Amino acid sequence: MTTRSADTLNALPGSTLRTTTGNWVDGDQFFGRDSELHQLRERLDAGDHILLSAMRRIGKTSLMRETIRRMKGEYRTVFVDLESCGDFTEAVAHLAAGMSKHVSVLSKIKSWFKDGVDNLDEVQIADLTVRLRDRIGAGWRDRGDEVLATMAAGSPRVVVFIDELPILLGKCLRTETGDVSADGRREVEQFMLWLRWNAQQHQGRLSFVFAGSIGIEPLLRSVGLSASLNNVVSVNLEPWDTETALSCWGALGRNYDLEIDYAAGERMAERLGVCIPYHVQLFFDRVRDDARRRKARTVTLTDVDRVYAERMLRAQGGQDLHHMEERLRLAIRKPLQALAFDLLTQAAVTPALTASAALELAGRRVPPDTTDAALREVFETLEHDGYLDLGPHGHVFLSHLLRDFWERRFRRGFRPAGVDGGGHS
Repeated sequence: MTTRSADTLNALPGSTLRTTTGNWVDGDQFFGRDSELHQLRERLDAGDHILLSAMRRIGKTSLMRETIRRMKGEYRTVFVDLESCGDFTEAVAHLAAGMSKHVSVLSKIKSWFKDGVDNLDEVQIADLTVRLRDRIGAGWRDRGDEVLATMAAGSPRVVVFIDELPILLGKCLRTETGDVSADGRREVEQFMLWLRWNAQQHQGRLSFVFAGSIGIEPLLRSVGLSASLNNVVSVNLEPWDTETALSCWGALGRNYDLEIDYAAGERMAERLGVCIPYHVQLFFDRVRDDARRRKARTVTLTDVDRVYAERMLRAQGGQDLHHMEERLRLAIRKPLQALAFDLLTQAAVTPALTASAALELAGRRVPPDTTDAALREVFETLEHDGYLDLGPHGHVFLSHLLRDFWERRFRRGFRPAGVDGGGHS
C-alpha cells in the first residue's frame, strides 16, 4: 500500500494524460518508463543489441517509439513490425521497405529492378513491400545483407527496431497441425544465424532491438536454438508499481475532470493485481464510461467494484484478455495447448497450482514418458510471458484481472485436479 498524500488521485502532483488504450504513445503522453528509457538508451550508446523482455501490454512498442523520437538527429532509426509476415522473404521485404526512406537504401533497392522504377520514390510502403517480396524471392539473405550493409555504411549510426519477431518465428517453425517441422526449424535457425552474422559484421555501426508480444527465449529454447541469442542483451520491462498507476489515474482524471477517491484508486490497483499499463488505462476508460452514464464526476470504491465485475470481466470489457488467450495459442505448440489451458484454469479456480496437480493434469493430456518435458516447456512460457509466477504454495496468476477472467471463461466443464475426471471435458 502506498503512503497517502491526498484524498483524491487528482490532487497528486503531475501533468495530464489522454486515454490511449491499445495504442502506442510517445512525446508528452509517454509515461512511467523513464528508468527503462535511460537503460535502453545507455545500452544502445554502448553498441549493444537488445531484446526487450516483458509480459504482454507492458509498453514495449511505446518504449521503442519514444526512444526513436529522442534519437532523432543522433541516430538513423528503422522500425519494422513483422506480425503480418508469413515467411522470411516477406520479413526482409518489410525491412527493406522500412529502410527505403534513406536515400542510399532506396538507390540500392532501385538497382534490383531492371524494368524501370522511376516512380519507386512515390510508392507507399505497403505497395513497395509487395513489389519487394516478388523481387527478393528465395534470395532474402543476399538482399537483406545488401540493405543492412548499405545502411551501416552511412552516418550516423543505425538502430533497427524489430517488433513481433517471435510471432514470425512461430509461424515458420510449425506446421498447420501445430507440430515443429524439421524444415521450419532449419529455416528459423538460418534466419537467426543471419541476424547474428549481420549484428557482428556491423558491430558499432548498427544495432538491433527485438521485441514481441510472446516470448522469443522459450520459443527458441524449445527447439534447441537458444544459443542464437547469445549476442543479445536482455532489458526487462516490469509492470508499473502501484504509485505509478495511481499517478497515471490522477493525470487522466485531471484531464477528463473526473475525481477518483484515493481509496478507489487503491482498490483499482488491488483488483488488477499487477499494474500492466494497458490494463491501467483500460480500467480508467471503464470507470469513466460508468461515471458518464451516471452523470457523475466522482469515482468511489463502490463504483470500482461494480465496474470491475460488470465491465472489466465481461465479454465487452475483456477484448484484450481474449487476446491473451489467442497469443497463448501462438506461443505454445498445439500438442501442448490443452495442457497449458488446464494448468491456467487450475490456477484460476484454486488458491495455487501445486506440483502434484500439474502432474495429474499432464498425465491426462500427454504420454507418460513426456510429462516432465511437457511441463517444463509449458511452465517456461507461462512464466516468461507473465501468466503465472511460482509462489510458496505453487504457481499463481500474476494478474488478478487475468485470473478472474480466466476463471469466469473456463471453469465451466473443468474439474480440478484431485477430482476424478479432472481437466476440461
